[in-house]
Amino acid sequence: INAEYMGAIGKFRAKWIVKHRIRRLLEVMCISMVFTTACILLPMLFKCEPVTEGIKNLNWVTGICGSDEEYNPLAVLSFKSSKVIVNRLLSTNTTHTFPYSVLGIYFVVYFFSSAVTSGSALCCGVVIPSMVMGALLGRIFGNILHDCLTEWHLPVDWLDPGVLSYLGAAAFMASVTRLTVALTVILIEMSGDVHHSFALMIAVQVAMWIGNNLCHSLYSSQLESKCVPFLPDGHILSTSLHVFCARDIMSTDLTVVSDKEYLTSVIEALHTTHNAFPVVRDKTSMKLVGIITRNDLVDVLERYEQDNCTNSFSKPISIVATYEEMRRVADRRYLVQRRSSYRTLHAALGSSRIVLDLSQSIDLCPFIVTPGFSLLHVYRIFRTLGLRHLLVVKGLKVVGVITRKNLLPQNLERLRETMPPPDDFNELSEP
Repeated sequence: INAEYMGAIGKFRAKWIVKHRIRRLLEVMCISMVFTTACILLPMLFKCEPVTEGIKNLNWVTGICGSDEEYNPLAVLSFKSSKVIVNRLLSTNTTHTFPYSVLGIYFVVYFFSSAVTSGSALCCGVVIPSMVMGALLGRIFGNILHDCLTEWHLPVDWLDPGVLSYLGAAAFMASVTRLTVALTVILIEMSGDVHHSFALMIAVQVAMWIGNNLCHSLYSSQLESKCVPFLPDGHILSTSLHVFCARDIMSTDLTVVSDKEYLTSVIEALHTTHNAFPVVRDKTSMKLVGIITRNDLVDVLERYEQDNCTNSFSKPISIVATYEEMRRVADRRYLVQRRSSYRTLHAALGSSRIVLDLSQSIDLCPFIVTPGFSLLHVYRIFRTLGLRHLLVVKGLKVVGVITRKNLLPQNLERLRETMPPPDDFNELSEP
């Protein structure tokens, strides 16, 4: 539930907030104001409780009650950091220190606040919030079990809600992160408790099984909300992919450029959302030369603008980058959002016939497959080599492009539902 809820918030944030700086700032201010107000006002709804022997030496007095002999159970949690909250929830010999109402209200507030905060412009994570929410649920279950055993006149000396809070934190983290062995070792090292290691292993493993059967992990939801084309393990999908071909999934609406291309055509290609473009000898024969990425085209235009090569209109202008320029571009490519002025260039040049020689920036050895290539092998190639684009050629002619978005699980499932498998398997060997 936490993963699906945070994934839905991430999709809304990616559509309406992330692209606007002012909205990101306002979102952080609103989240901080609402959560801080709730943490300050909600403890006033609960009466102060007398300090018991179990918590007398734990320094839980917050000052809100005006006496060192009383404490507010919700202020003990809401007035402290997440690390202190985890320590107090996992403390032993503190049965019924936190009433059901306190644990339930604080879980609801903390759940929604952590889901909204994750993915915002605030510097935060999901590890400690997952541990806090799991500890809250574990202590609620421990209190319920303690009350049931007491009512049934069964021994309760062996039961401590703090231990169940510890197991609940581990189970919640396992269901969110889908970690097993690493999470078990981390929690044992953090708590120093090896007596409950077997119960900890069972809780982690059962939580992971339940999570796998209900939905994917939190990090998969975040990848999906950020539109990252992540390809999962294909063991489940590979059962029927071998009966489909590259032609069944490829995109045939191509945006191509020539190795010697008009400047206006290059700018028009950059107005699309494609990340790479097949390079052909001419757009009539569609004979493949190579592939060029969007970043390389933008680099060519930037160097063209810097050199101010507006004198020649007859022969192609060759823009050659030095090794230092290529390294500088590669170092800043994923760190700085590049703002090229090719849109203003397009408006200034109009219908000019300037020709650019792109041969210095073309990848002459792109990965290619034939239209009859098995879709299962295409999927494995993308996962093994980490490709973003795969050209589909028939002879020397480029006929399509396969990207990671074409191979996303939802697209493959849609392909299997809408397109029956071919009856004639000889089509698979067709070039």
